[in-house]
Amino acid sequence: MEGPGAPILVQKDAKTKAMFAAFVANKGKDDDAAKHVCMNLEWLGHRRIVLRSNQENAIEELVKEAEKRTAVEIVHKESPVGEAQSNAMVERAVQEVQRQTRIMKSGLERRLGMKLRREHSISTWLVTHAANTINRFRIGVDGKTAYQRVAGKRFERPVVEFGEVVWALRPKSKGTSKWDYRWHEGVWVGAVNKSGAKHHMLELEDGTTRTPHARRRPEGEDRWNMRALDHARGLPWEPIPGKNSVQIVPLQFQAHPP
Repeated sequence: MEGPGAPILVQKDAKTKAMFAAFVANKGKDDDAAKHVCMNLEWLGHRRIVLRSNQENAIEELVKEAEKRTAVEIVHKESPVGEAQSNAMVERAVQEVQRQTRIMKSGLERRLGMKLRREHSISTWLVTHAANTINRFRIGVDGKTAYQRVAGKRFERPVVEFGEVVWALRPKSKGTSKWDYRWHEGVWVGAVNKSGAKHHMLELEDGTTRTPHARRRPEGEDRWNMRALDHARGLPWEPIPGKNSVQIVPLQFQAHPP
């Protein structure tokens, strides 16, 4: 799946129906793409999987790279070229992610009152949030969501709208900092996809971080503004500019006055 300026990696688990999507820097043998694959496998909790893909060389290289990084046993089976039944599941997953992404993009643009540029950094987080939203809230014929099938419980953590400007509490400042600002402006780009974790993902001037403490602004208090989006930094393959890691970690950002 191709995105604005970078390829998009889409995965779907046949057992739980959970799907994953993420922008990656490069196709094929790419460290960051392999890390995304492994993180998703670890969240699913399978000890052994049969991974099906088309016969594209880039995918084969990615699978081999992922095998080096995970304890999950990966059995790679190629889907015959032109065999629609073998490829139907992932093709539907791509279509579903695209559809949900367009809906959320349209909603954000309506809030902002302007079009979102294709090259904007926040666009790279949208497909991941779209896939996670489907996992967390779409109910299947068994009465369960994909998230519920994986985690054993419903997703009940608070979320806000994608691209909304919120206040984030500076790490380790609660109960200690009475003179400096403890809250920092950030752009909400999703919730951490990990069972038991109650962290919000935010884009800040210093990069993309996670925090358990995010506070919505009052209605009418500039919840939606392009200025904040344009100052936000971080990409899925490089959340903290200049640091080669796909892990979303608590960031010791500098406090800036509102």
